[in-house]
Parts: sequence; C-alpha cells; structure tokens
Amino acid sequence: MSSNEKTAILMMWNDKLNDAQFAYLSKELENINIVNKKALEPLYILELKSPIIGLALGFFLGVFSVDRFYKGDIGYGIAKLLLGWLTLFIWNLIDIYYVYVGIQKDNFDKISSALLEVKRKNSYFEKS
Repeated sequence: MSSNEKTAILMMWNDKLNDAQFAYLSKELENINIVNKKALEPLYILELKSPIIGLALGFFLGVFSVDRFYKGDIGYGIAKLLLGWLTLFIWNLIDIYYVYVGIQKDNFDKISSALLEVKRKNSYFEKS
C-alpha cells in the first residue's frame, strides 16, 4: 500500500477517534502489507459517526435525547427522554461526555473490525 493511500485512510479517521486510538490504529495500518487493493474495501466503506456532532447534539438537544439516537443507543435514548427530568436534567449534562466518548469507542471498534477483515482478505489474496 502506498503512503498516499495510508494517509488518505488515516485522514478519514482523524477527527473520529481520540489520540491514543488513532496512534494505535495508524501503527496497525502501517504493519499491513497489502497484496491486492480489493482487500482495502472494508476500510473505505466504513460509516463512522462524528463525536463533535454528538457533542453538539448533546449540548443543544440533549434534553430530547437526540444525541443518544444519533449514536444509535435507542434504548438509552428512550430512557433518557422519559426519565431525564427525574434527575433534574443532570443525567443530560453528564451524558454529553458519555456520548462523545462512546462514539469514539464505537468508531474504534468498527475500524478494528474492518482492519481484521482487511488482514483476512489480504491473507486470502496472498494464498491465491
């Protein structure tokens, strides 16, 4: 894989992860020797969510659980929507942080799974 391709992939992940996750995944990406470019497809089709958008949604629309629905936590979103007022909306304030970190973790998990798929496909192409 050329350094331009690695740079392009890393730029897609730059604002979606924290620094430690980004450093780990960039090191993992450096260790992969791609035989066939088709093996990279799982990395290009990832649908990652932006933690910054989750943060903004939590700040402005957290009372309505829009941040949790954006993250994909429908159950937590409904619970927060129905029970947030019982905590005098303290849950909503604390949840802003948890949504931000949770989106980063979800993105890290998706990228890690995609990297495993790339390694699997790459080993298949090496054998053929």
